[in-house]
Amino acid sequence: MIAYFSTALALASVALGLPNIPEADNAQAVQVTWNAVTSDHVQMSNQFINRWVALHQVSEEKRAVGHSVKAVVGSAPLRNFYNNFWTCPTKIGNSNVFMILDTGSGDTWVRGTGCTSPDTSCKGGNSVSPTDSSLTNLNAQYYTQYGSGYVKGDIFEAPVELAGNNARIPIGVSYEQAGIPTSSDGLFGLGFDSISRISRAVNRNANFVDALGFPQSQNGFSFYLNNYNEGRTGQVIFGGYNGNLMSGPIHFVPLNAQTYWQFDMSQMTWSVGSQTGSMVTSGYSNVISDTGTTMVHLTSEVAAALNGALNAVDVGSGYYSINCGLKNNGPTVKINMNGFTMDIDSSFYVLENGDGTCISGFNGRANSLGINIWGAVITRAYYTIYDKGNSQVGFARAVHG
Repeated sequence: MIAYFSTALALASVALGLPNIPEADNAQAVQVTWNAVTSDHVQMSNQFINRWVALHQVSEEKRAVGHSVKAVVGSAPLRNFYNNFWTCPTKIGNSNVFMILDTGSGDTWVRGTGCTSPDTSCKGGNSVSPTDSSLTNLNAQYYTQYGSGYVKGDIFEAPVELAGNNARIPIGVSYEQAGIPTSSDGLFGLGFDSISRISRAVNRNANFVDALGFPQSQNGFSFYLNNYNEGRTGQVIFGGYNGNLMSGPIHFVPLNAQTYWQFDMSQMTWSVGSQTGSMVTSGYSNVISDTGTTMVHLTSEVAAALNGALNAVDVGSGYYSINCGLKNNGPTVKINMNGFTMDIDSSFYVLENGDGTCISGFNGRANSLGINIWGAVITRAYYTIYDKGNSQVGFARAVHG
């Protein structure tokens, strides 16, 4: 069975135990700007993390400055774990790690070398040593409870390098964790600093993007989440987006809070064939776009109606089983966003469990989470631009194949 990942408000999983997959062997680094799209493809193969680090190596002299060097438009490849979550090569201190880049969190934490756990959460993968000479102990601790586990750690100021950019920011280094997939070495928070527990604990900004200091016209980042086993690799870009990985217009929606990447969807509707319905129920009009979540979390009422139109079967706890035979030829779910229609094909919302059964990518857990969440079911289908400078999120149909 495959675990479905959610980090925004709770770490929800259908089952534990993600299988390991080989490292990506065709990552691309592309530099672009918000308005003028150019590309300089750099092919990589074999030693994925080592070659990426060599490509984006920042000198020790620049690291010693103590804060960010000049922000640059830069990209990094994303490694796909069965369309459930994506990890990105990152350098923290003197260690190379793979992090889940998470717009549903304001905190960055990484597995510590002395980490202990009652399960396998601290085993395998890479880690950061609390005794790394480049880290400064801030004498504070970090704790987060997730739906299936928790993380405890000490807070350090650390040099962080990602997509050719570097900054010193407060991060958590775990000494105890449970219920966390071993396939990732930690979470990299790309939500707003206002929701950062680490920031509150040390009374200073812990946001990587804020530390970079991009001008308003480039203050943001974008995600292309590839399909598992397709020819191209996923990609994150800081300071721009890649027009070669999208088709059609970009539709921007304004944020209504600078906490999560949150916006209003009270006027949005869904349709499957001739059946239609509202995307919201009373009291749940907001949604967040979350790169750290697999599924789309809707209210129980909306999920029941939408899944009914897909002939999916309620299996309890807000989840719905669905016929695996629909994966390549099922009906399209259309989401109308004030005149802009998003087409979510069945290849995105029919999720394979790994045991011959499938689950619908639309669940009914928003009531318990307190908010609707758009996970990779949508952000894999649509290239997503997180425009911090203009306080908006943009969506354009992603190019796959």
